[in-house]
Amino acid sequence: MYKREFGEEHSVGYNRFYDIIERHNLKVRKKKRRAKTTDSDHDLPLYPEAVADVRVIWLDGSEEDQGVTAIQSVKKANADKGAIYNLAGQKINASYKGVVIKDGKKFIQK
Repeated sequence: MYKREFGEEHSVGYNRFYDIIERHNLKVRKKKRRAKTTDSDHDLPLYPEAVADVRVIWLDGSEEDQGVTAIQSVKKANADKGAIYNLAGQKINASYKGVVIKDGKKFIQK
C-alpha cells in the first residue's frame, strides 16, 4: 500500500507503518475470544436436573439407604496449644521473625 502510494524512493519502518495504518483506521481488530461453556442452541434434549437420578452405591457394595441425609456435627482437630505457625502453615519456633499465627490469630513477631 505504501509503495503504491509513495513509490520506491521512500522507505518506512515497521513502527511508522503501523502508525500510518492506525491513523487512517485501516487496522484490523482482533475478535475478542470468549470461552464457550455450553452449546444450548441445538435440537437435542436438555436435562435441567441431571442429578435427580443419581444412585448411591456405598463402599460395602450395598445400594440401600443408610440413613445419612446431612452432616450432624464437625469435630475440631486438636491443635497444639501455644504452637506458632507462619503464613504458609508451617510450624515454626519462637526465633522466627515476621507474621505468625498463634492460637488462630495473626501477630507480627519481632
